[in-house]
Amino acid sequence: MEEKMAKLLTEYSDKTRRALIDELLTSTERIMLAKRIALIFLIEQGASTRKICRLLKMSPSSVARFQVKVERGVFVQTMKWIKHSRTPAIVRLLTQLASIPFKAQRKSLAQLVDE
Repeated sequence: MEEKMAKLLTEYSDKTRRALIDELLTSTERIMLAKRIALIFLIEQGASTRKICRLLKMSPSSVARFQVKVERGVFVQTMKWIKHSRTPAIVRLLTQLASIPFKAQRKSLAQLVDE
């Protein structure tokens, strides 16, 4: 099963990946998955707790809980995937997962991460 998920993330086209994600996950599940990946990505990038809270609309305690888990090595495989992925690919996947409404903020996720 893990191998199939890895293939979904790496080998399928954006169109196929989007169709599978839409079929398998509810909109709430897509948003939560995208937030978790984005959270781990932002922690890896060294973003401050305050910035992460603002970007992802999460509480400081939720962000702190994930920071501790990242420090303890709970997300080893996710971190490897993030480190070996190109930033635009991660942003594209997050957008596909959740269709995060960053347009309302008039900035893309990539621009917000770069701030």
